[in-house]
Amino acid sequence: QPDLVLLGPHLGPATQRVIASVGVRTERVDVPATIEQSRQQVLKVARAVGHEARGKALLARIDAALAQAAPPAGAAPVPALFRMAGGLVPGQGTLADELLARTGFRNVSADHGLAMWDILPLEPLIANPPRLLLADQAKAGRHAALLAAVPGLAAADFPDRMLQCAGPNLIEAAKRLARIRRTVGAS
Repeated sequence: QPDLVLLGPHLGPATQRVIASVGVRTERVDVPATIEQSRQQVLKVARAVGHEARGKALLARIDAALAQAAPPAGAAPVPALFRMAGGLVPGQGTLADELLARTGFRNVSADHGLAMWDILPLEPLIANPPRLLLADQAKAGRHAALLAAVPGLAAADFPDRMLQCAGPNLIEAAKRLARIRRTVGAS
């Protein structure tokens, strides 16, 4: 008996109608494509549950994490690529792309001819590796050893879950990306 159900864009119309028919209050939330859209979503949800002040406090923490994760002035962006389970790569125009840019990286998905969300098989990745591959090491399986053998390719663990939702995840994602940038920049 929830008081509120948040409906995402991928929820089927029949399910939406059933939820509405039982009188449960609903609020639609989309998948944010930018940090600003994520910020607006945090406020929308906070207002919907009657905790706007807590939402604003979360935004302050997100903003602080992003500011702390920013690269030093004049630092060259590190060429990097997110590769999620199944080879899914977030390209230009995604929240992940903006997160990379804000933390000192350059998303090289376009160098592989990839769209906003696209699949990058292993062969083209190995043939044209980025300087840094960000991937969920827990899901790398048998590919981990193969990718470790690619000359010039550095890999860093970046759990897929950090890209699946915005809001509070931005704090952990920004901190992790800043640590990775410092490590890669030092090598």
